[in-house]
Amino acid sequence: MILQVLVYKHLFFISAIAVVFYFLVPGIGAFAVRHQWRNFRKRMISSVSSPLLNYARLHTEAPIPGETYRFFGSLQALQGESELWLSGNNLSVSVDMSRVSLYILPSAPHLSSPIGEAGYPDETPRKIKWDRIFSLSEGTRMFVFGSIIRKNGKTCFVETPDAKLFVVIYDCSDEAFFSQAIWTGRQRNEYWNPATPGSLTVGSFSLFIYFYILLQKSYMQFPAGIALLLSLVPLLLFSPPGLGFYYVYRYLWKKARMLRAQRDLVKLPLSFFAEESLYESVSRVSLSLSEAQYEMKKCGAGEMERYSTDFTVRKTSFLEDDFYLFQVKDSDGEVIRRSPDPMAENILIPGNPLTLAEKSEKKALKLEILSSTAILADFLVNGVLFFVGITYLLR
Repeated sequence: MILQVLVYKHLFFISAIAVVFYFLVPGIGAFAVRHQWRNFRKRMISSVSSPLLNYARLHTEAPIPGETYRFFGSLQALQGESELWLSGNNLSVSVDMSRVSLYILPSAPHLSSPIGEAGYPDETPRKIKWDRIFSLSEGTRMFVFGSIIRKNGKTCFVETPDAKLFVVIYDCSDEAFFSQAIWTGRQRNEYWNPATPGSLTVGSFSLFIYFYILLQKSYMQFPAGIALLLSLVPLLLFSPPGLGFYYVYRYLWKKARMLRAQRDLVKLPLSFFAEESLYESVSRVSLSLSEAQYEMKKCGAGEMERYSTDFTVRKTSFLEDDFYLFQVKDSDGEVIRRSPDPMAENILIPGNPLTLAEKSEKKALKLEILSSTAILADFLVNGVLFFVGITYLLR
């Protein structure tokens, strides 16, 4: 009876080590990185409600305390250790980068083709502290969102307690920037995050030491075998015959990731409109820096061919009868091909964006559950075979 209790005690400790280092620590890291990229996308989307900064606005309006502005510009020069000079919209501004982190967007396929057909970017944006940037080439394109101040006759973007400075470097066109940032701004696999490698190493090594200690006692072969099996988990998942399930897991997880990106992309033009606008046949909002308006129009399926040749069609994996047209128009009602606001796209979306987003979210969740099932099957198939072999060797 005492021996049985002792065995159960060791099994409990072995299981606890595995749960903490294989699930809990990487899981906390997964939630942290998902939260980080969710905040990145949220900050990007929220920026559309702030006006674009240009020469006319700057010299006719005094900066309002607490007001935030957007600015697209090219790098002109570096001044001192933490000040950038950017030019754009007939204006030069400085950016105080002290204690600021910036993002660097990876290269990604243009989203003029249906979502997913052009391939999904394997990289995520890099977040780097300014003091770790050693050089930037002149002309580097940058997006800045934050508060401004007038200092010694110059305009400067600064970080304040109420408005953190948001800076992104990109190498696509200004018009593609918004969609590319949302498209790429998510972790490839949340489980594999900065906390994961160290946690797996510590967990595996700790379990192997536990196995070695138990191996000294002949009556502890069963818990010793379990400890050895769990110490091999990082290798177990990449071994045949369960390796096929691992590739199924990767395929399903990638599809789920693409669906989450699709969910965000179809809702992107709605950033300019109130949600209730979807229930109106036509809705318009004024764009900053011009007299242009951004129009959202609900159209029937029969009208799609009329617009599809002139507008980017953001197709999804779901079929819908109606479609929504988002277009920039001037004061005379004519479509402007080059929007005065780069984040306002001329785009056609087959289907109700909110309905498409909801369907994408539900399907992504199903695929995530299936991918988790596949990785569990991988572990069970290989685990049983490995444990039989370990038991045989420990006789």
